[in-house]
Amino acid sequence: HSELIRGLQDCGQIELGSGEFEAALKEVADFKRGNAAKGNYEVKANRLSEYNQFYYHYTKADQCKSEEYVIKRRKQTDDGISTTLFIPSPPLFTESFQPIIHILDSNIFLTLLKACVYRSTDQKAQLWSEAILNRALHLMTLACYEQERTPNFEF
Repeated sequence: HSELIRGLQDCGQIELGSGEFEAALKEVADFKRGNAAKGNYEVKANRLSEYNQFYYHYTKADQCKSEEYVIKRRKQTDDGISTTLFIPSPPLFTESFQPIIHILDSNIFLTLLKACVYRSTDQKAQLWSEAILNRALHLMTLACYEQERTPNFEF
């Protein structure tokens, strides 16, 4: 708990004593006692579906570690989709930021996505990596989510 508070205070995300943090934490995680001095928070099983492997604060090591953790927890709950990591639907943009979704259907963006996918299939391509392909597919998935919920948006 104290490590979480410290991390959030360092980046200016929380005020001490407001109770908002504790309420949010109880909503998404359960505290599991470890040894006498320390315990860990464990994500509630019903929140595992909200896991996003492309969370922007993850380093490559954090991403791998979190993927392993989520797959292990899903196997424990035996939900039938244990090894599939779906990208959760992102929250809606506020009205003032709504126009940003039109980046997803711009010609330049679509050309970049096409180049990323094409290079992943081209045996001679030099500027290609699995991470680039994963991120391109992630952006395509986000565009599909926006197409489902936004009228007049065509991906």
